[in-house]
Amino acid sequence: MGGEGSINHKLAYLARGLTLARILAIPLFVWALYCIDSFPDLKWRILLIGAYAYAILSDLIDGPLARRAGARSYFWGQVDAISDVAFNAAALSAAAWAGRIGPWAALGVLALGAQFLWRCRSGAGSAGESLPEDAAGKWAGVLFYALVGVVVCEAGLSWDWLAPVLPWLGRLVFLYALYLLIRNARSPQNSL
Repeated sequence: MGGEGSINHKLAYLARGLTLARILAIPLFVWALYCIDSFPDLKWRILLIGAYAYAILSDLIDGPLARRAGARSYFWGQVDAISDVAFNAAALSAAAWAGRIGPWAALGVLALGAQFLWRCRSGAGSAGESLPEDAAGKWAGVLFYALVGVVVCEAGLSWDWLAPVLPWLGRLVFLYALYLLIRNARSPQNSL
């Protein structure tokens, strides 16, 4: 990179493309989970595992790539958060619809994601600025992705022994999200 404030546009476009493509992985994941329940076939299992692997890898790569490009942005930070919330909420909703978990985990993702974005609304944000960090919220995101991973192992890898455990894991993750919702509601509006 050049001097302070210069942007490597190729890396920035790649980072933003990874984030946007994560949103496109949502219907693939949901469709594959539906198809596994309807007519189990190896191609649907591969699609399910592939969509999940893409979501995880793109989430791990897009942020550091944007920072390396010098393209941190409040707006793109919000798009990244929305893509994470959308993927996890859709995946957990599909798992609930398929009877693998209860609906609470998906509701937890949506509520916590909405609360985070609502709290960020006051910051106009500009290029070079990023969303405020919330370590407990990041752990919630990790837990949601991990819960989706357990769904993938159960459905995509046919680890049937996970079936009785999944509903309990969903409840535990929801309880953590509920704790964060209450904690954040009690804390000052501008601190995350």
